[in-house]
Amino acid sequence: MRKSIPIVLLIFFSLSSFAQTNGWEWQNPKPQGNRLYDVQFLDENTGWAVGSGGTVLKTQNGGNSWDIKRNSASDQLVSLHFINSQLGWALDWFGKIIKTTDGGNTWVNLTEVSPTLHSIYFVNPENGIAVGDSGTILRTIDGGSSWITISSGTLEDLLKVQFYNTQTGWVMTNKGAVLKTVDGGTNWTSHQVGTNRKIWSMDFVDSQTGWISGDSATMLKTVDGGLTWTAQNTNQSRTIQSVNFFDAQNGFALYGWGGLLSTHDGGITWNYQLIGTHLWLFNIQHLSPQSTIIIGDYGIMFKTSDGGASWNKIGVGIHDKHLTRVHFFDSQNGITGGGEESLSLPEQSTFMRTHDSGNSWTSLGMVPGWLNGIYIGDQQKIWASTYSGIYKTVNGGTSWTLQSGSNPVSVVRFIDSMNICGSDGSSFYHSSNGGTSWEYSSSFSGVTSFKSIHFCDPLHGLAVGDYGKIVKTSNGGISWATKQSGTTKGLHSVFFLNSRLAWAAGQGAILKSVNGGNTWTLQSTIDDHYVFDLHFIDSLRGWAVGPYGTIFKTTNGGENWIHQSFLTSNDLNSVFFVDGENGWAVGEGGTVLHTSTGGELMGNKTIVSEIPFFQLYPNPALDRITLNVDLPILSASILDKLGREKPVMINHENQIDIRNLSSGLYWVKVKTSQGVALQKVVKE
Repeated sequence: MRKSIPIVLLIFFSLSSFAQTNGWEWQNPKPQGNRLYDVQFLDENTGWAVGSGGTVLKTQNGGNSWDIKRNSASDQLVSLHFINSQLGWALDWFGKIIKTTDGGNTWVNLTEVSPTLHSIYFVNPENGIAVGDSGTILRTIDGGSSWITISSGTLEDLLKVQFYNTQTGWVMTNKGAVLKTVDGGTNWTSHQVGTNRKIWSMDFVDSQTGWISGDSATMLKTVDGGLTWTAQNTNQSRTIQSVNFFDAQNGFALYGWGGLLSTHDGGITWNYQLIGTHLWLFNIQHLSPQSTIIIGDYGIMFKTSDGGASWNKIGVGIHDKHLTRVHFFDSQNGITGGGEESLSLPEQSTFMRTHDSGNSWTSLGMVPGWLNGIYIGDQQKIWASTYSGIYKTVNGGTSWTLQSGSNPVSVVRFIDSMNICGSDGSSFYHSSNGGTSWEYSSSFSGVTSFKSIHFCDPLHGLAVGDYGKIVKTSNGGISWATKQSGTTKGLHSVFFLNSRLAWAAGQGAILKSVNGGNTWTLQSTIDDHYVFDLHFIDSLRGWAVGPYGTIFKTTNGGENWIHQSFLTSNDLNSVFFVDGENGWAVGEGGTVLHTSTGGELMGNKTIVSEIPFFQLYPNPALDRITLNVDLPILSASILDKLGREKPVMINHENQIDIRNLSSGLYWVKVKTSQGVALQKVVKE
């Protein structure tokens, strides 16, 4: 007898022309929060930016808004070059070179090479140069399909390549020299620049005039095509990350954490200003004499339209929070908090709140110290713990009041508003008066630090830490006892679902207990990924998040975990679900990701309803699957786990041939007059 399986009907509403390859979307910042390393404009309107997480952005209105064209969390795109509105290339720091022929909408992999690559430049559709570590110069004469190694004459790392015309070009070493070619890149000669400081950026405005910048406010200028260089005084001392000139007189340079230098006399004098951020800024690009774009950490962008007199942030949201906790009261109302991403400001915790499922976030009041615990009484009463003390708000986070003095613990779990357990690393403490005073509980030798504490009820709790350490309390944290975990790997998170079921995870391992944490079994190594946080909504469904944008999901109690997110390479520190569909993950750079489909399906926005208008069998299947549908099928396709879609033929018996598919998980997509539905199928 066939088993009827509910099918999910999907209606997609795209926020951009980019179709994400999973069910997660950016909520903060927008359009996205991956680091941006390079930016290029062909004219005042059309430009692209690339960065971590394989990010490719495109603008057609001078940078006022951007569309996400590509995400691939494994890629770190550090350089791009377009020669017209359709044809462009980008390279990954790890040696991958990709190409687009449709203006950045789609990209294909050209090659992967062993050295680290830093910069790419094409002089026409066929001829290009890529440079990288250990003096690597690669040249192509067929649009990037093949590359040959050119001798550079140096083993220094090469960080930037630029051409003035088809024959004349320069390559910047990371220290002390600039290489020049006058034959299209076949031969290169080295010219000393007069400094041993590290060089980060180079820009030529014509065949003779150019600048390089680097550490300790280094700024050098050439007027003879790079043969000789003269130092310029910027009256600063920090690293100058990027320099860009519109013409021989007018230029900008990015300086330190959010600083900007400008000149209108070819660099004879430089003026310093702050543009409204303490995040690191990576690159700057002129669009016109008056318009310039700046890009940087966590997707932050600024634009001037008045020659630099004023700068406006592009996009929506907050970029400088290191979010460590997220909690939702229901599908609409939630709060997240963490520390400030700043080297210059005092350490403090900040909070953001949403009333519309995370589509918009409002900044709340700050408290001193780094957030390490939070307790939600209701939407108005919230307690937060930092190294400085316990704080309380009665107005939803608008203002906070210190509830206690010094806080002896660095990891905190609230049992309720009065009873709190915490650890300072190797010892445990308990407070029964909201943190006003603390009592010593237990100490454990051989533990560098406990990382996470979780309670399933007011009495029973678990804590995990380094070297696989697991301890349990059965009296609300007054005393703790060691339990054998069976691993020596570091554990970063524990989730105590009920009196029986618990999970612990950390350095490439997920453990499960079915007897309240007394004994543990190894469930999964999840490919040696780290896990920073776990969240389960029942005995079967759970999520795990960690470094580099890692999101895993289980639907069978942790026996198997499926990697979900390809959206970001930012670390994710906390995850929370209100049901099987609606969840949020937060992390560094103010990252807030959201799913309304349990993270499983594609699209920026999805409306989900269970309309079982077709079934398929067998499942799993080896060679063919049969569709059972009462309506005429208008089209059908198969999607792999990366979201790549391929149309398929259906024979007269409503069968699809899957013999050519590799083993794994797929989705079958069927379109009828009733709508579009997807259903999972496993190819054996």
